[in-house]
Amino acid sequence: MESKYAANAGGWGEQDQSIGPLRHLRVAVEGMTCESCVSDVEYALLTVRGVFSAEANLVAGTVDVSCEEVYVSLAALRKAIQAAGYRFRIMPIACEMKEEGFALQRFFRRLK
Repeated sequence: MESKYAANAGGWGEQDQSIGPLRHLRVAVEGMTCESCVSDVEYALLTVRGVFSAEANLVAGTVDVSCEEVYVSLAALRKAIQAAGYRFRIMPIACEMKEEGFALQRFFRRLK
């Protein structure tokens, strides 16, 4: 299911091309109880500079986020979700980069 919000709805700008490698994360969000909550979480994440998509799943309590690794920090995602009134955990699902194995290792080290 595709998000009903356009990428970068928060006014980051009209950027159609990726500048750097993408990071794909699955974020567990606590507190989503209805479709309005889903919309709030998606919109909050899409206002973060460098986030290209955010697709929430109410039943699973997760949001899949695609973002540009250069611009988006885990702290920025956390701040956006908390500002919307929800709690979250990061659940990495994939990292599409050239040396994928090494990239995932570096990514997991940063989470610790």
